[in-house]
Amino acid sequence: MYPVPADARGLIQDGRLDRRLFDITTLSSPAYAHRQDLRLIVRYDTARPAARTALRADVRTQRTLNSINADALTAPAGDAQLWSTLNTGPASAADRGTAPGIPSVWLDAVVEARLDRSVPQFGGPQAWKAGLDGLDRVSPSSTPASMPPTPTWPGR
Repeated sequence: MYPVPADARGLIQDGRLDRRLFDITTLSSPAYAHRQDLRLIVRYDTARPAARTALRADVRTQRTLNSINADALTAPAGDAQLWSTLNTGPASAADRGTAPGIPSVWLDAVVEARLDRSVPQFGGPQAWKAGLDGLDRVSPSSTPASMPPTPTWPGR
């Protein structure tokens, strides 16, 4: 169910605002319901760096996403000031736009890993058939002291 406010409809139709921000079915699910905040990904126009500075004053920056010139942000749920910062123009749906320097705003959605889909994408079943089980490999989080003895690390 998407109860979209009139002043957001045009922004959604133009692809500037993520429709999922108004998906009350998803946002009331257990993955979101316990949160007291709203997580967003806000993309910036490189020609207007002041937009990033202005928005960061109202929210907490979780991560900068340089590859898409965006920030992953966290704002208090129901923050009306944030809505005012993110868009501009009269309240009518036809005249509303995102604030200068902010071409798009997306929900930073919760994603559920599906091993039945992701493991085959990187060749897991083929590796297992070839006899590879990962036991003689070092993970990035392993330390020499915590690793079992392997051909790579004899004596450990």
